[in-house]
Amino acid sequence: MPQVQELIAEAKKFYTVDNYCSDYIELIQDHSQLYKLLIRFESAAERQSKMHKRRADMIEALTTDLNPQFYLLVSLTYYVHLHTYRHRITHSCALPPMINS
Repeated sequence: MPQVQELIAEAKKFYTVDNYCSDYIELIQDHSQLYKLLIRFESAAERQSKMHKRRADMIEALTTDLNPQFYLLVSLTYYVHLHTYRHRITHSCALPPMINS
């Protein structure tokens, strides 16, 4: 995971909201999706909650950076996602871990 984090950080230096907004949005979506997939492998509820919080923080930062006039649909979609993430964090409704077969 540290290598992935480093690659994402490097990509964020190049793809910014100001220069490549659509690509930056996709990058944040992919980063959030990474945590979503990892949550299913985490058995500790506290760590699951922290991952949900990281996802929510990423999306929240993105919604403040986007101009809703031009990215209305994206902004509305993320507001719904934010509500869902915050609900999971608050109510500790983390997804169950995956079962290894």
